[in-house]
Amino acid sequence: MNQTVQIQFADKMVSFDTFLSALRNVVKEEISKAVGNRPFITQAKAFDAFGRRNVERWVKEGKVKVFGRGKNGKITRYEYQVSELEACAFKVQDYLS
Repeated sequence: MNQTVQIQFADKMVSFDTFLSALRNVVKEEISKAVGNRPFITQAKAFDAFGRRNVERWVKEGKVKVFGRGKNGKITRYEYQVSELEACAFKVQDYLS
């Protein structure tokens, strides 16, 4: 039996799936404003947009790759692929299981 969870707001009732979809859209818009439409962002911008602990956890879990950028073999900054960060950020987590 598949049960649909409903959330009651002051002005209307919506399904949890509808609420989650709307929330994802708002978060995606805010992240796009913060990072733009570039394929890579710096570590500082990744930490600001997605949270330092989240980014570090995703790297540790192997879900996101870190790219060292620089010249003459010396790394001067680290970058992350925006699509990988977004994939981790938008994945629904079940923290109760």
